[in-house]
Amino acid sequence: QWQCISQVNYYGNGATSGEMASNIVLGGSTLTFPQNSFAKDGYIFNGWNTQPNGTGTPYPDQGTFAAPMTPATTLNLYAQWKLPPVIGDLTYMQDFASLSAEDKISVLNSMSQETSYTLKDKRDEQDYTIAKLKDNNIWMTKNLNLAGGTEITSELSNVPDNYTLPTANGFRSGNKLPTSSKSGFDDNTKAFVYNSTKTSGTDCTHPGCYSYYSWTAATAGSGLSTTEDNTDAPYSICPKGWKLPNSRTTAASDWQSADFYKLAVAYGMDPSSTSESTSNFFNQAGPGTTPNFLLTGYHYYGSFYNGGSNGYYWSSTSCNSGNARRLYFNSSLVNSADFSNRRGGKAVRCIAE
Repeated sequence: QWQCISQVNYYGNGATSGEMASNIVLGGSTLTFPQNSFAKDGYIFNGWNTQPNGTGTPYPDQGTFAAPMTPATTLNLYAQWKLPPVIGDLTYMQDFASLSAEDKISVLNSMSQETSYTLKDKRDEQDYTIAKLKDNNIWMTKNLNLAGGTEITSELSNVPDNYTLPTANGFRSGNKLPTSSKSGFDDNTKAFVYNSTKTSGTDCTHPGCYSYYSWTAATAGSGLSTTEDNTDAPYSICPKGWKLPNSRTTAASDWQSADFYKLAVAYGMDPSSTSESTSNFFNQAGPGTTPNFLLTGYHYYGSFYNGGSNGYYWSSTSCNSGNARRLYFNSSLVNSADFSNRRGGKAVRCIAE
């Protein structure tokens, strides 16, 4: 039986560099296209098409072609190009989730370091400032402020299943709220939210800044089964496409890759440790700077503590069954792997995935 021979040709279609040899394909066999090697200055490769203007049949990079037994076919593929997205193309925090890895890098590269941009959270239409910080990651530069009782859906949040934040100033165990809003401060498994009435300012004295969450609430309940040190809860109440930053102690092999460690080092912490007595982080990333990490204090048993003198921010990382890791700093200290009991209300900042 005769086998017809088909040919696949690749065209740069405006490419400024690169070349690709044609492929010969025996009838009845399947070809996987080689990875694109064309490039076009200022553009991102966006797959192949049988027409230069993109009106024909589309094929993905490293897609496949099944050659017919008969007749012989010539398949001409034209590279398709798109302009890279920039931060100005995005409206919502959740828009990051729909970007490819290549597009995320393009957005990151398009951002000027420590230049603030504003995006909305689709869950409640609140505005949040974000910035590419000195660690070359995109961070929220404003504390998360989701209200108690908010429905956290998998469509818009970093969760696989829907999760409801407990009513403001109340605890939630499973799907039930205790009768007393203060009962549960002795229970590290309870979810708790406190929404402050103060929404601006940098001193963060009573009644605090924005909202405070127990670790169980901050991790959308996923931290309940995470009890080993240097282990991350898989989910959080961050917008989809964002996550709680992680933390590591020097006992972990990957301690220098932790989000809070890299941030603290980028803003003046000695890289030889996870903690240092220094004013560098406070001066470079504290209140009034672009990162604007506030001296939030914490909320516990109906009261605020250390507001205006200390900042506490939850990580995604467990310490043990009763404690979780956090970023802790003040005017003379920074600790990227500090820990605290899970039941205390701390601030939340999210980092783009």
